[in-house]
Amino acid sequence: MSENLWFIAAIWMALALLASLISIRPGLAVGLVEIVLGVIGGNSHLLYSTAWSDFLASLGSVLLAFLAGAEIEPTVFRRHLGPSLLIGCTSFMVPPLGLLPSRC
Repeated sequence: MSENLWFIAAIWMALALLASLISIRPGLAVGLVEIVLGVIGGNSHLLYSTAWSDFLASLGSVLLAFLAGAEIEPTVFRRHLGPSLLIGCTSFMVPPLGLLPSRC
């Protein structure tokens, strides 16, 4: 395990580059491969979390959500508008409702 922050940053950057290279051949979305490699890298014993990496992870999650929205084809979205809105609203509302105290 290394305590060098620059070494850790270089590994994260290498994982991002690797994700883009991996996604080319099978035609997968880069964001999906980045998430998978991020989970693998974050659970490895070589990398550890720091305040700046937590900030970058938060920023990256917002960016990935934006990129996922940018990949949506407008014609397909309009054709399936009802189910898309139902799934979106449900996935937005269900987690906070799960935090409500139960009445047992």
